[in-house]
Amino acid sequence: MKKLLKVIGAVLAVLVILFVLSIVALVTLVNPNEFKGKISQVVYQQTGRELTIAGDINWSFFPWIGVKVNNVTLSNAPQFKDRTFAKVGEAGIGIRLLLLVYGRIKAGKLILRDLSLNLIKNKQGRTNWQDLVDKSKAKPRKITRASSTPISKKITLVSISGVDIRNANIFWNNEQIGQTAKIQNFQLQSKSITLQHAFNVNSSFDFQTTKPDYSGYINLRSKVIFNPNKDYYGLQNLKLISHIKTPDMKDRINIKYAADVVLNLKAQTFTAKNLNAQIANLNINGEIKGNKILNTPLFTGSFNVPTFSPQRLLKSLGKSVQVQDYRVLQKASAKFTFQASPNVIKIPSLWIMLDQSVLQGDISKIDVNRKSMNFNLVLNQINLNRYGLKETTTRARTKYNTRNSVAQNSRSTFNKWVINGDLRVNQLVLKKFNFDRLSVRTNANKGLITLSPIRANFYRGILNANATVNMRGRTPQMYVNTDLKNIQLDPLLTDFSGTRSRIDGIANLNARLSTKGGNTVAILRNLNGNGKIAVRNGELRNFNVNYLLQFIDILSTKQFSLQKAKTGDTEFANLTGTFNIRNGLLNNNDLVVNALNYRITGVGTANLVDQTLNYLLKAMKVKTVIENGRQVEKTSPMFVPIKVSGTFAKPRYSPDVGDIAREATKQYGKKIVEKITTGEGVKDIGKQIKEGIGKLLQ
Repeated sequence: MKKLLKVIGAVLAVLVILFVLSIVALVTLVNPNEFKGKISQVVYQQTGRELTIAGDINWSFFPWIGVKVNNVTLSNAPQFKDRTFAKVGEAGIGIRLLLLVYGRIKAGKLILRDLSLNLIKNKQGRTNWQDLVDKSKAKPRKITRASSTPISKKITLVSISGVDIRNANIFWNNEQIGQTAKIQNFQLQSKSITLQHAFNVNSSFDFQTTKPDYSGYINLRSKVIFNPNKDYYGLQNLKLISHIKTPDMKDRINIKYAADVVLNLKAQTFTAKNLNAQIANLNINGEIKGNKILNTPLFTGSFNVPTFSPQRLLKSLGKSVQVQDYRVLQKASAKFTFQASPNVIKIPSLWIMLDQSVLQGDISKIDVNRKSMNFNLVLNQINLNRYGLKETTTRARTKYNTRNSVAQNSRSTFNKWVINGDLRVNQLVLKKFNFDRLSVRTNANKGLITLSPIRANFYRGILNANATVNMRGRTPQMYVNTDLKNIQLDPLLTDFSGTRSRIDGIANLNARLSTKGGNTVAILRNLNGNGKIAVRNGELRNFNVNYLLQFIDILSTKQFSLQKAKTGDTEFANLTGTFNIRNGLLNNNDLVVNALNYRITGVGTANLVDQTLNYLLKAMKVKTVIENGRQVEKTSPMFVPIKVSGTFAKPRYSPDVGDIAREATKQYGKKIVEKITTGEGVKDIGKQIKEGIGKLLQ
């Protein structure tokens, strides 16, 4: 038995010696460079491309099976002959020979130097790698019975002593749209890559793109866990550092990202802890957890954005935003929790702060598949006037068409969604108007938006309204029904005009309106509808009706003397009227103002587009007499005509002297008119009247 074992040992020793000698002879006597032509021929047969090996091929067999090649070029597809497809300065890899006997794979260092890869899409839309994809699909595949043992179970150990990639460059050119991208000086280093232990990876590269224009640098470091035997993967202490610059930026912007990520396919879990992203002065912290990620995945997590300056962030990004109030966009922060499945996202808790405004609530469902969303949000306060953009520079105006195109694309996306929710705003300033305790129920059904009901406390009164906005067509269409009760006119009109109101009182307004347009001017120009207004306990400011009524006394008593004009306010009991609006022009034919001793009637128009007035008022005296034991109001047959012109903010009231003279003619004949016009018997009467009128509204 011992002799047999010795014989077997001797035979094995001889075989090993012969194997080693044959390898030595192969390496010594056979030059691998003689196979260059054969290798190029095989590549051409398989791909239709030419492979050129300009450098030497070196190989080794023991203890490593290895190969190293230098200066290799692969030609482009026939339609792209202007440059090579790929070029490699040096490449090499080796496998430890004896470990293969035990079913183990241990590779040496993978080396790749000076790679240049040119990717192109021509003007016809074809890429320079499409032919390689087509040939691989055209090859018939030999169907074999799948092994019941997973591949990961057959591999007991995979080990690579290292990876060293230096100066790799990838160039992308999309000739259809004139877009280019470059990844240059790509580096990747790693050592001791195994399936049992974490290994370090360090990678970096420069990049540059056009359309959009970006340039910058990225560096990534992490400890990698790669264990397919246990279906366990991870990135520990992941750190990404980058800086990016665009033509709009004065300085480059720094970006940092850090996290610990673990993916366990066997347990079907995913965790991302210690998440931190920093973009200039913006920081985002959070964590994400996932369960049943292969069957019914559900991800939960939370994010927190500490207080930062949006204005400073925009400046860092090269964005100059000119708002109406430079004091806004000074501070912001946010925090929220979320739940996400493949089609549904929920945000149970949402809190966002911008300056003095705080928005909080929940978004109960965002169904990406059905394109639906439900929300319930509360905003403490916001003055939207302060955030209005200024359009004062030529550059800002030239961007209008771009913004309009973006708006149309956003509207097209919005028109596919169904959105329902409630929004409450405790204090809102919008278009110079103040709303308190505003509540709006929203239903947006694929571009048809219904806001009903809309309720708010509005200038010590109540606003009730509903609105429909149809955004399905090219031009938005709007329909509004509004009911205002017990509104205080003085603060309302003062806020609107920016100056002291010329009229006060408690108003009720009811209106039914419709319009269309994409901006304020178009909306006003296309405005149509009707309504009615009633004001009680009112006051006309800087408008002395009693002084005007002296003209009636002059005409009725023939005593041509005017008291000194007195400026002041005139109280009235009530004001009523109805109106119709056609293409932004408001028409009113039944204005009535009642007071203790006078009455005013009026007809005219108000142009809502340029905010101008064209009214004719008639002021007449009213007195109360007793007839048959009853109080009866008597209206003077004579009146004082008053023209109202100017703007909403600065109306002008002017008594019509010509109409006064005509009224005198009707009542008292030509004799009085002759005295007025000739001055006979009434010295300087014309001068007195003109001076009185001139002083009327000083």
